[in-house]
Amino acid sequence: MCTHLLRPTWHFVAAEDIRWMMQLTAPRVHAVNAYMYRQCELDRELLNRYQDILIKTVEGGKQLTRNALNEAFREHGIIAQGHRLS
Repeated sequence: MCTHLLRPTWHFVAAEDIRWMMQLTAPRVHAVNAYMYRQCELDRELLNRYQDILIKTVEGGKQLTRNALNEAFREHGIIAQGHRLS
């Protein structure tokens, strides 16, 4: 699998290792992204809402475009565009 363990670099990681590797790198990624989170008005509560919507939208292995995901956010009252959508 290909994922962003440490933004912005892509990493090839075995599927069974992604979860623990993301948990390991998440604190550093969030610390580096803190300024951008503030600029985009993304707090922990809103990020959790995004995550819940995203999980429900793609469950079952669905693969959707960014626009389709954004529509799901809009349906839940979340406006996301530009960097905030990224």
